[in-house]
Amino acid sequence: MDNLEPGVQQTVLATPSMTIDGGQVFIGDTQSCEVTPVCLLALTLLQARSAPGPMLKSLAKAPSAPYFSSTGTLLPPGTCLSPMQSNARSEWNRKVLVALKRLTSPFDGGWDECRRLKELQSLRSIPRHNNIIPLYDAFLVPATRHLFLVFEAMEGNLYQLIRSRKGRGFANGLVFSIFQQAVPGLHHIHSSGYIHRDMKPENLLVTTTGLARYSPNMEQDVMVIVKITDFGLARETSSRPPYTEYIAVRWYRSPELLLRARDYSSPVDMWALGLILAEVINLKPLFPGSGEIDQLFRITHVLGEPTDRYGHDECGRVLGGGPWPKGIEMATSHGFMFRESQPVVFATLFPPTIPRSLIDVIQDLLLYDPAARFKTVDLLDCEYVRDMQSQPAPVSITGARSSPADAVVA
Repeated sequence: MDNLEPGVQQTVLATPSMTIDGGQVFIGDTQSCEVTPVCLLALTLLQARSAPGPMLKSLAKAPSAPYFSSTGTLLPPGTCLSPMQSNARSEWNRKVLVALKRLTSPFDGGWDECRRLKELQSLRSIPRHNNIIPLYDAFLVPATRHLFLVFEAMEGNLYQLIRSRKGRGFANGLVFSIFQQAVPGLHHIHSSGYIHRDMKPENLLVTTTGLARYSPNMEQDVMVIVKITDFGLARETSSRPPYTEYIAVRWYRSPELLLRARDYSSPVDMWALGLILAEVINLKPLFPGSGEIDQLFRITHVLGEPTDRYGHDECGRVLGGGPWPKGIEMATSHGFMFRESQPVVFATLFPPTIPRSLIDVIQDLLLYDPAARFKTVDLLDCEYVRDMQSQPAPVSITGARSSPADAVVA
């Protein structure tokens, strides 16, 4: 059987884990000590002939559905499994949960064609990181020439977690936990020379690992693992423009993308990150435009025109989205005029319980000028991080089982 790296050894078991020890939260993978050939999962899956069989069990019908695949060995003693795998039945013995992504179009050119796939190149080039979903394997089904990517399985995604809340806000400590995982993951992508280009809640995978009480008010909420996924639109920052204009979901598309810029870079991810954080807080999108023009109008309604003439708020911060001369030129070239409107005081967009330092972060991510937006390195040690890290670590509730909808805010 053809494979990308025949005979290479790698650990195939890596389940999401989170522990609290000595007042510190540790987020990462619990790996088995067993290593097996990289083709193991592919061989197991090929035996299924593209359909679940004796050694392969589908748990869902979706483009990236979770499957059980045989590891070929018993799990070593003490291996920790996430809550979604801990209720093991006897038929799950010696198996690990994986997620399969089936690429829609067949690859008639075989592995030579597969190697040119940008998504596969990105996944293989970006070094492993605890907050990026790991690729275990990739294989072609000989009969159909369809390519399958084999990933670590997670419970769901951030969009589903937000929907499951049914209006109940996240504890501030949980918001920080999501921030503290999404930011390092995105920083790793950018530091590795890539732009994700499709940051949205659906592409932040989550697994709940129990319940905890978060400081300062000991709010009870879920603990989650967060990992960035879907590198289908990822591109190297070293690649030369022009890039594709139509990328990312409209609601998370930055102003330069909406104005059809083709020389953009990592700031498009930072804009999307700001909107994701706003959605985590408000449980709804900040700019749910019905089209590109409506999307720009919604942005302008909140940020005003690209100018610095609006003055400052009571904290001395510039009101609005700031100046962006190039953006005005781009808009004019497309026959679009920014509406004249007074920007909204940014803090009024969020509940009064949200830390002002987090609101400032979101505002600095949602600036018109891409060069003025915060970079990931700015977020690793910003005032918001220092404020939250000065508080006691969350206290896990021993023995508590959770699902994304189990959170109860005290």
